[in-house]
Amino acid sequence: MAKRAPSLLSCASAIMLLAEAPGALAQGSASQSSARGIIEQSIAVVQRGRDLSALKSMDLKVRNAISHLTDTDHSDSPPWILDYSDTEWIEDLAGERRLESSAVVSATGERIASNILSTPDLVQTSASTDGIAAPARVDVAPPDWELANPVRALLIARASPDLHLLGMDKVHLAPADVLGFTFHGIAVKLFISRDQRLPVAVESLVTLPGSIAWGSRGDLVDRTEWMNWTLVQGIRFPTQWDTSRNGNALETTSVLDSKLDVPLDQKLMTPEPKAGSELSLPGRRNVDELPLGDPARPILEIAPGVIQIPGSWYSTLVRQNDGIVIIDAPISNGYSAKVMADAARRFPGLPIKAVITTTNYFWHTAGLREYAARQIPIYALDRNAGVVRALLDAPHRLAPDAFANSGRKGAIVPVSAPMRLGSGDNELLLLPVRKASGQMLMVYFPHHHILHTAELVQPLGPGGSLLFPEYLQEVTDAVREAGIAPATMIGMHMSPTPWNRVGEAIAKADAP
Repeated sequence: MAKRAPSLLSCASAIMLLAEAPGALAQGSASQSSARGIIEQSIAVVQRGRDLSALKSMDLKVRNAISHLTDTDHSDSPPWILDYSDTEWIEDLAGERRLESSAVVSATGERIASNILSTPDLVQTSASTDGIAAPARVDVAPPDWELANPVRALLIARASPDLHLLGMDKVHLAPADVLGFTFHGIAVKLFISRDQRLPVAVESLVTLPGSIAWGSRGDLVDRTEWMNWTLVQGIRFPTQWDTSRNGNALETTSVLDSKLDVPLDQKLMTPEPKAGSELSLPGRRNVDELPLGDPARPILEIAPGVIQIPGSWYSTLVRQNDGIVIIDAPISNGYSAKVMADAARRFPGLPIKAVITTTNYFWHTAGLREYAARQIPIYALDRNAGVVRALLDAPHRLAPDAFANSGRKGAIVPVSAPMRLGSGDNELLLLPVRKASGQMLMVYFPHHHILHTAELVQPLGPGGSLLFPEYLQEVTDAVREAGIAPATMIGMHMSPTPWNRVGEAIAKADAP
């Protein structure tokens, strides 16, 4: 078996260790010399006599298949949705920019046209849905986006002052030399085939604090593999790029056509003048900074002692005699801290006794680590307990949060059958939903006849219509089997809504 290269975490510290050890300077020099020889060999193979560093731009016509499997992490029944798009990538190699232009039909039927402009600092997304343009959105650029293109990766490695040889590994059973370097402060590994001297893969260790889906996941290993090489105007270039994160498939890119040194539309390749300033908006650099709630929808007491906090994802506070129960912990640890602070202000002296997580999606569970850091029990559907455990066990060595610093394990209470939580007027009944496309946990308020439907009911269609009739039938069946009689429903995306709307939506879907 081949000797594996050191972990990605060791890449950034390798130079310091070499400098401190006896004889390290000589060893470091030899390692750097070997690495530089390997990178020059690989560049020579790819450029085939052409000067790769003189390339100014590339025009790539690609077909993307984007997997959302990683949104759920090993649930037994996740929404394994694939989005397909035909996209044109304009790569400005000299200016470190990429423009991605695409038109897709979403899973819910909207026609979305978008331009995504990436620079070293920011990503600007301009999109229109069914012909209606939305304001441009600006986010922090992932620190490793440039590495996915093998031409960029080779040139970045060559320019890196700390390029060094890590060892040898195998990529799909083929031996490869592994080069290490840092880029934008992140540790990178570049795999160069020993047989052909082609770059075959790149890995980077990152955190994405500006992402609701990924910020809570801590240390992330991004990997792109290149294969199916062809000749393009005098250079070798791969026609398939497979990208994964933490070992789960994320995206496959098929390069259908390529052109080199194409003219650039500087207007399209330039961010809007205000783009840089938008990065200072709360939550853009770190989702912990997002404010509580939604200014357009006020926080409401929907029943005595039951407070609903609207937003892109809702949280609900439930006052009981011996403490407060919080339903759902979305968005981030920082957002959870704000929810708990609001609960303490509204119900002074009452402890938070439990948090209930109703689904398993990353953005829905992103704030659970803050509760675990405070030793608050997490109630989850038994089949989703593994998802919650994976979130709590996710390494946070690059940017430790409160839970990582606490040294605690976190208490998860699996719900495998109907379970009562608390007593009195705000007693809760936790109800597993088994016969469903997605494994979820409903929460019923027997005294108020309110049903929290998790994400089974989503009023996010045109005019507030209810999406996904299959989910609506599944929640109807679950209610019948539970023997409950809701009059009002709430949910992950829903303010109080009459329960009979579900039946009406099913009837409409069933109509000829």
